[in-house]
Amino acid sequence: MAEEDRTSALEDELLQTKRAAITMILSMAEAIANTPEGRAELAKGFEAAAEQSDADPAMVRLSKLVAAALRGTQRH
Repeated sequence: MAEEDRTSALEDELLQTKRAAITMILSMAEAIANTPEGRAELAKGFEAAAEQSDADPAMVRLSKLVAAALRGTQRH
């Protein structure tokens, strides 16, 4: 496999993994909080996690995506 093809395949796999993780988190969140208010509260928690000074950059990105998805402002 050419290096360019391998890079493209890895990028595709990374995107699929990110989408799967967000879908799984959202499914769990909906089971925990099944009201808009409850989801908004969970979104605050994900945003707080993203704002920690020692947060991993990948965790920050996922936390922000999940928070937005919980609020219905982001499609995953």
